[in-house]
Amino acid sequence: MVNFYIKKKKKIKRNKSINIKEIKFRPVTNKNDFNIKIKNTKRLLKKGNKIRIIIKFKGREIIHKNIAFNMLNKIKEKLSKISQLIFFSRKTENRQIIMILNPKNK
Repeated sequence: MVNFYIKKKKKIKRNKSINIKEIKFRPVTNKNDFNIKIKNTKRLLKKGNKIRIIIKFKGREIIHKNIAFNMLNKIKEKLSKISQLIFFSRKTENRQIIMILNPKNK
């Protein structure tokens, strides 16, 4: 009988854990795809998930880092009402730039 309660408590703890979801962009992501990804990101933030936004470079795109930083700033502005910034990478790591957002507490 005791084992049943221990298993039940572990299951409840597992269900309450916060998931980190990843949304991937590229510097050449067009306007419509960008808006759809922002919409999905808002939906995930409202559910209470943390979001890791990754901008991935391919080939010679790595030269145009300023496009990626502008895109990240634009994302940050669009999601500022429902999220807070935890981490914003100023360096490229393995051909990608990372930003992590946390949902705002109400």
